[in-house]
Amino acid sequence: MIRIKQFLDLGISDALDIVETNKQRVFNLLLLLAFATIPFILLINILRGYYDMVIMNGLQFLVFVFAVWISHKRKLLFLRTYLLFLLSTIIFISAVFLKPGMEYRLLILMVVAVTLFDNNLKFLLFSILISCEFAFCKYLELKASGIIGTLLVMRVLQVFVPFIIACFSLFYLKQIYLKSQKKLQKALTEISLANEMNEKIMFSLAHDLRSPLNNVISLVNLLKKHQGYSNDEMKWLEMIELSTSNSNALVNDLLEANELMKSKLELQSYDLNVLIENVVHTSRLKAKTKDISIDFHKCEPACISKVDAVKIDRLVSNLVNNAIKFSYPSSSIQIKITSVADAAIFSVKDHGIGIPEKHLESIFEPFTKAKRKGTNNEASYGLGLSICKQITELHGGTIKVVSELDKGTEFIVTLPNSI
Repeated sequence: MIRIKQFLDLGISDALDIVETNKQRVFNLLLLLAFATIPFILLINILRGYYDMVIMNGLQFLVFVFAVWISHKRKLLFLRTYLLFLLSTIIFISAVFLKPGMEYRLLILMVVAVTLFDNNLKFLLFSILISCEFAFCKYLELKASGIIGTLLVMRVLQVFVPFIIACFSLFYLKQIYLKSQKKLQKALTEISLANEMNEKIMFSLAHDLRSPLNNVISLVNLLKKHQGYSNDEMKWLEMIELSTSNSNALVNDLLEANELMKSKLELQSYDLNVLIENVVHTSRLKAKTKDISIDFHKCEPACISKVDAVKIDRLVSNLVNNAIKFSYPSSSIQIKITSVADAAIFSVKDHGIGIPEKHLESIFEPFTKAKRKGTNNEASYGLGLSICKQITELHGGTIKVVSELDKGTEFIVTLPNSI
């Protein structure tokens, strides 16, 4: 199933709009059907000695190979519609001169044309051409069966007229389809622009807030050095310091997340054992304050994967810090790396408060409502897991969570060895 999805997504990127994405996917579906059937049909025709059909099958196969190149390279895309004309001609010749019954394949091309053709006139011409070719094949079939004269004309019209009606019906549906797709694309573009503007405002505010927050923290530290404060006054200063520090931490997380996600992937081959061990080494100091042990199980002999080291460091750090934050004191955390045929898998498992089932689907959303305080009342901003998901997906991987309330949580990250 994964291979099929990869083929259907051939040549598709986030930069494409909805209309072009759907065009490409339908085109790829046609190619998938062709490559699933033509080699089999070609082999049967060779075994049965139908060498004329072998030549026609070979021509179709070459057309589809060229079509795959178009999809993969995203070049000469305007030729996709002309390839439909070429394929219809090959199918028509095969049906007329070699093998009756092949004309039914024309119906597939007619449906594909609804999505691929931008030009309405070309679509109508193609649809009428398909109708005429199909009707002519039926004419030859009926004539060969002995039907002649007026009855022959009536039988052919019984095929041709519904086809023409179907052409105009498809044309009407095409108009509705394109209008709907363009409206949806416009709405998505407007939403995207609005989100970008909101993000710019948010990160600008975060950037502008960092300096005054740092100033407040510095002033509070200076005030605390003076003598003569009552217990209540000292508590107020500590509350100001705590609130300001938490706000400053959120601002720093926002800015760091913004810089991290804006930077391009710099992929190099690394041993994940080394990258993760570095994070574990620094995290043990933090875990020690809660008497939490971290058990690290390496992949032997090594787990080489092509990754962005900075982003993977942030991914693992977020998961391990979360595990420490939500683990009960004197518990343990298990970190494990394994390697399979074409992927590396690492997991972080704690024995902490767990996640309620109703929140499992939303924990990867930014500023999720599922955020909670840690076991030592540590603050949580709902950004860490969102960043983890983004980093994982940038690497073409997946992240999933398994959790049981009051028993612990395990995050499992799968990264392909190359993307």
